[in-house]
Amino acid sequence: MFLISTFLYASIIGASSAKAQASSGEVQFDLIFPKNETYAPTAWFPVVYAIRGSWIAKSLQLEFDGSLRRSNLGYGNLSEADWYDMTAFGIPLLPGWQGIPAPEDPFFFIATVTNMTNRTDDHTPFILEWSTSLDNCSVYRRLAEEDPEGDRWSSGPQVLEFSIGPRGKVPDIAEAVARCGYQSSAVYADKSGDSCY
Repeated sequence: MFLISTFLYASIIGASSAKAQASSGEVQFDLIFPKNETYAPTAWFPVVYAIRGSWIAKSLQLEFDGSLRRSNLGYGNLSEADWYDMTAFGIPLLPGWQGIPAPEDPFFFIATVTNMTNRTDDHTPFILEWSTSLDNCSVYRRLAEEDPEGDRWSSGPQVLEFSIGPRGKVPDIAEAVARCGYQSSAVYADKSGDSCY
Protein backbone atom coordinates (compact mmCIF):
# COMPACT_ATOMS: atom_id res chain seq x y z
CA MET A 1 0.00 0.00 0.00
CA PHE A 2 1.23 3.49 -0.84
CA LEU A 3 0.41 4.87 2.61
CA ILE A 4 -1.93 3.76 5.33
CA SER A 5 -2.91 6.31 7.93
CA THR A 6 -5.82 7.35 10.04
CA PHE A 7 -7.01 10.71 11.19
CA LEU A 8 -9.98 12.13 13.05
CA TYR A 9 -12.45 13.79 10.72
CA ALA A 10 -14.10 15.56 13.62
CA SER A 11 -11.07 17.84 13.83
CA ILE A 12 -11.34 18.95 10.20
CA ILE A 13 -15.09 19.04 9.64
CA GLY A 14 -15.27 22.36 11.47
CA ALA A 15 -12.74 23.82 9.06
CA SER A 16 -14.44 22.52 5.93
CA SER A 17 -15.88 25.90 4.97
CA ALA A 18 -12.39 27.36 4.68
CA LYS A 19 -11.46 26.19 1.20
CA ALA A 20 -7.74 26.57 0.89
CA GLN A 21 -6.83 27.26 -2.70
CA ALA A 22 -3.14 26.40 -2.50
CA SER A 23 -1.45 25.37 -5.73
CA SER A 24 0.04 22.25 -4.17
CA GLY A 25 -0.37 20.07 -1.13
CA GLU A 26 -1.24 16.63 0.12
CA VAL A 27 -4.27 14.92 -1.33
CA GLN A 28 -5.62 12.19 0.93
CA PHE A 29 -8.22 9.58 0.01
CA ASP A 30 -9.93 7.75 2.86
CA LEU A 31 -12.28 4.82 3.12
CA ILE A 32 -14.59 5.88 5.96
CA PHE A 33 -17.05 2.99 5.84
CA PRO A 34 -17.16 0.01 6.07
CA LYS A 35 -14.56 -1.00 8.63
CA ASN A 36 -13.22 -4.44 9.48
CA GLU A 37 -16.40 -5.39 11.35
CA THR A 38 -19.63 -7.41 10.98
CA TYR A 39 -22.77 -5.61 9.80
CA ALA A 40 -26.45 -6.50 9.70
CA PRO A 41 -28.02 -7.24 6.29
CA THR A 42 -29.43 -4.12 4.62
CA ALA A 43 -30.99 -3.54 1.21
CA TRP A 44 -28.58 -0.65 0.54
CA PHE A 45 -25.04 -1.02 1.85
CA PRO A 46 -23.05 2.23 1.93
CA VAL A 47 -19.41 2.54 0.93
CA VAL A 48 -18.23 5.98 2.11
CA TYR A 49 -15.10 7.79 0.93
CA ALA A 50 -13.59 11.16 1.81
CA ILE A 51 -11.11 13.37 -0.03
CA ARG A 52 -8.92 15.92 1.76
CA GLY A 53 -7.14 18.38 -0.52
CA SER A 54 -10.11 18.11 -2.85
CA TRP A 55 -9.41 21.39 -4.70
CA ILE A 56 -6.22 19.80 -6.05
CA ALA A 57 -7.85 16.44 -6.78
CA LYS A 58 -10.55 18.18 -8.80
CA SER A 59 -8.02 19.80 -11.14
CA LEU A 60 -6.18 16.50 -11.68
CA GLN A 61 -9.20 14.44 -12.78
CA LEU A 62 -9.51 12.21 -9.73
CA GLU A 63 -10.91 8.75 -10.44
CA PHE A 64 -11.98 5.98 -8.08
CA ASP A 65 -12.37 2.35 -8.99
CA GLY A 66 -13.63 -0.40 -6.72
CA SER A 67 -14.93 -3.93 -6.51
CA LEU A 68 -16.84 -5.77 -3.84
CA ARG A 69 -17.06 -9.56 -3.66
CA ARG A 70 -17.63 -12.46 -1.34
CA SER A 71 -14.36 -13.73 0.08
CA ASN A 72 -15.30 -17.17 1.41
CA LEU A 73 -14.86 -18.74 -2.02
CA GLY A 74 -11.64 -19.23 -3.93
CA TYR A 75 -11.13 -16.53 -6.56
CA GLY A 76 -11.62 -19.03 -9.40
CA ASN A 77 -14.88 -20.31 -7.86
CA LEU A 78 -16.66 -16.94 -7.84
CA SER A 79 -19.75 -16.69 -10.02
CA GLU A 80 -21.17 -13.46 -11.39
CA ALA A 81 -23.63 -13.43 -8.47
CA ASP A 82 -20.72 -13.27 -6.02
CA TRP A 83 -19.64 -9.86 -7.33
CA TYR A 84 -21.43 -6.60 -6.53
CA ASP A 85 -21.47 -3.57 -8.79
CA MET A 86 -19.01 -0.83 -7.83
CA THR A 87 -18.84 1.19 -11.03
CA ALA A 88 -15.72 3.25 -11.62
CA PHE A 89 -16.45 6.91 -11.18
CA GLY A 90 -14.56 10.17 -11.35
CA ILE A 91 -14.85 13.83 -10.53
CA PRO A 92 -17.33 14.73 -13.33
CA LEU A 93 -19.77 12.14 -11.96
CA LEU A 94 -19.61 13.11 -8.30
CA PRO A 95 -22.56 15.23 -7.15
CA GLY A 96 -21.52 18.55 -5.68
CA TRP A 97 -18.50 19.13 -7.91
CA GLN A 98 -20.26 20.80 -10.83
CA GLY A 99 -20.61 24.55 -11.13
CA ILE A 100 -18.59 25.48 -8.05
CA PRO A 101 -15.01 26.72 -7.76
CA ALA A 102 -14.01 23.93 -5.38
CA PRO A 103 -15.76 21.30 -3.29
CA GLU A 104 -15.95 21.32 0.47
CA ASP A 105 -12.90 19.92 2.17
CA PRO A 106 -12.96 17.17 3.19
CA PHE A 107 -15.44 16.07 0.55
CA PHE A 108 -17.51 13.01 1.52
CA PHE A 109 -19.36 10.81 -0.95
CA ILE A 110 -21.23 7.54 -0.81
CA ALA A 111 -21.23 4.67 -3.30
CA THR A 112 -24.15 2.41 -2.41
CA VAL A 113 -24.22 -1.28 -3.22
CA THR A 114 -27.51 -3.16 -3.54
CA ASN A 115 -28.69 -6.76 -3.24
CA MET A 116 -26.19 -7.80 -0.58
CA THR A 117 -28.90 -9.47 1.51
CA ASN A 118 -29.60 -12.39 -0.79
CA ARG A 119 -26.91 -14.64 0.72
CA THR A 120 -26.40 -13.37 4.23
CA ASP A 121 -28.32 -15.90 6.33
CA ASP A 122 -25.06 -16.65 8.08
CA HIS A 123 -21.75 -14.89 8.62
CA THR A 124 -20.72 -13.96 5.06
CA PRO A 125 -17.26 -12.41 4.53
CA PHE A 126 -16.64 -9.77 1.85
CA ILE A 127 -13.62 -8.07 0.33
CA LEU A 128 -13.76 -4.44 -0.77
CA GLU A 129 -10.90 -3.47 -3.06
CA TRP A 130 -10.50 0.11 -4.24
CA SER A 131 -7.93 2.39 -5.81
CA THR A 132 -7.70 5.99 -6.85
CA SER A 133 -5.68 7.86 -9.45
CA LEU A 134 -4.83 11.39 -10.57
CA ASP A 135 -4.18 12.57 -14.13
CA ASN A 136 -1.31 14.53 -15.69
CA CYS A 137 1.35 13.78 -13.09
CA SER A 138 4.61 14.67 -14.84
CA VAL A 139 6.77 12.36 -12.75
CA TYR A 140 4.92 9.56 -14.54
CA ARG A 141 4.94 11.14 -18.01
CA ARG A 142 8.37 9.69 -18.83
CA LEU A 143 6.64 6.31 -18.92
CA ALA A 144 4.04 7.50 -21.42
CA GLU A 145 5.85 6.17 -24.49
CA GLU A 146 5.83 2.67 -23.05
CA ASP A 147 2.58 3.00 -21.13
CA PRO A 148 -0.28 5.25 -22.37
CA GLU A 149 -1.52 5.51 -18.78
CA GLY A 150 1.96 6.42 -17.54
CA ASP A 151 1.01 9.98 -16.67
CA ARG A 152 -1.47 8.87 -14.02
CA TRP A 153 -0.53 8.50 -10.37
CA SER A 154 -2.26 5.51 -8.78
CA SER A 155 -2.64 4.54 -5.15
CA GLY A 156 -2.48 0.88 -6.06
CA PRO A 157 -5.04 -1.54 -4.65
CA GLN A 158 -6.37 -0.93 -1.14
CA VAL A 159 -8.11 -3.95 0.42
CA LEU A 160 -10.55 -4.23 3.31
CA GLU A 161 -12.33 -7.31 4.66
CA PHE A 162 -15.66 -7.14 6.48
CA SER A 163 -18.65 -9.42 6.96
CA ILE A 164 -22.44 -9.37 7.01
CA GLY A 165 -24.48 -11.50 9.37
CA PRO A 166 -27.72 -11.52 11.38
CA ARG A 167 -25.96 -10.47 14.60
CA GLY A 168 -24.03 -7.62 13.01
CA LYS A 169 -24.61 -3.95 13.73
CA VAL A 170 -26.67 -1.72 11.46
CA PRO A 171 -24.46 0.47 9.23
CA ASP A 172 -24.15 3.95 10.77
CA ILE A 173 -22.47 6.50 8.51
CA ALA A 174 -22.63 9.37 11.03
CA GLU A 175 -20.81 7.27 13.60
CA ALA A 176 -18.22 6.20 11.02
CA VAL A 177 -17.49 9.81 10.03
CA ALA A 178 -17.01 10.76 13.68
CA ARG A 179 -14.45 7.97 14.07
CA CYS A 180 -11.11 7.66 12.32
CA GLY A 181 -10.86 6.98 8.62
CA TYR A 182 -10.09 3.29 8.34
CA GLN A 183 -7.78 3.16 5.38
CA SER A 184 -6.22 5.83 3.22
CA SER A 185 -3.78 6.72 0.48
CA ALA A 186 -2.03 10.03 0.16
CA VAL A 187 0.06 11.80 -2.45
CA TYR A 188 1.69 15.22 -2.62
CA ALA A 189 0.42 16.85 -5.81
CA ASP A 190 0.86 20.09 -7.70
CA LYS A 191 -2.47 21.54 -8.84
CA SER A 192 -1.18 21.95 -12.39
CA GLY A 193 -0.05 18.34 -12.52
CA ASP A 194 3.63 19.28 -12.63
CA SER A 195 4.39 16.70 -9.97
CA CYS A 196 2.81 13.92 -7.96
CA TYR A 197 4.84 11.96 -5.45
